[in-house]
Amino acid sequence: MRVCETNSPAKPKAKRSQEGAFLARSASEESGPALAGPISSHALRALAPALLLLLAPGLAHAAACCLSTSAFGAGRLAIWEQAAVGANLSYSSAAGLFDGDGAYRAHDGYSEREGRATAFALLRLAETLEAGARFPWVVGSRAAGGLEETGQGPGDLALSLRWQAIDLGAYAELPGVAFTLAATLPSGRATADSDTVLGADVTGRGFGVLSGGISLERAHDPIFVRLDVAGLVPLAHEVAGEPWRSGPGVEIQLGGGADVGRGVVLVLAPRLRWEAETIRDGVAQPGSSGLEVAVGPSASWQFDPHWTLQASFDTGLPIDGLGRNRSLFTSASIGIRHGIY
Repeated sequence: MRVCETNSPAKPKAKRSQEGAFLARSASEESGPALAGPISSHALRALAPALLLLLAPGLAHAAACCLSTSAFGAGRLAIWEQAAVGANLSYSSAAGLFDGDGAYRAHDGYSEREGRATAFALLRLAETLEAGARFPWVVGSRAAGGLEETGQGPGDLALSLRWQAIDLGAYAELPGVAFTLAATLPSGRATADSDTVLGADVTGRGFGVLSGGISLERAHDPIFVRLDVAGLVPLAHEVAGEPWRSGPGVEIQLGGGADVGRGVVLVLAPRLRWEAETIRDGVAQPGSSGLEVAVGPSASWQFDPHWTLQASFDTGLPIDGLGRNRSLFTSASIGIRHGIY
């Protein structure tokens, strides 16, 4: 059975597969809702087949080690790669808003759009350790009540480390396991520093976020499934001279996909992000917790051993209860990745 041979070079330089760093998502908006019982039960029923594949024994011997290399953003370093660099362009538009009770309403007389040009890099530091970096340039546009504004600037810089604890395929009874650390640095413009009325020039959250997580992957050529879970710890910051701290949270993404031939990999990846209530001057603010649920397909095409094209689509769901204190964004992106070995 073919294992990780599609478009791969004849002489790989590394012995272990490396998972892509799980990066804390840099965003200018604030959080969403607590996980209600109905949401949790619906999500579990929908994700059950993929979870069973992830946990099932006896699949690792046929692990297709390269399928998720570039399936999620920058992806992970392939067995033979010592580094990878790339860039992508994305466009997103806000269709509506979830209020503090989780009710969704479409925007009426207001528009919000954003474009991003993001450069990323991955570097192997040791056989089982890799580092990553991601830096966006953000262009925003907002309009309401006859007022139209635009702005641009650097976004928040994201750094990451990833340690491959168990190689994918090392044990038939275990999935591939990797542990991740990440930091999002407030290099973008915060809402408090905006020079516009509608905040079109806001390009970052205005505070740092630390995260630690685990990535589990199981594959049976030509199918794979990957679960990324990370805990989020926002750092304290000041707003108008008062101490603020966004609540800690968790981000979960479960992706499943398949190699359909000729270097093409197709993936579907639902994700969930939850954050606890914001703390202002030591006091939790009622109704400020956040929830964001989104899903979208992505695809990659490795048309050359060094080069891979990437495309993705991501959208929230306009259903009451599937968001809180968040805008509902729909986004599309296209990018290219160059593997170095």
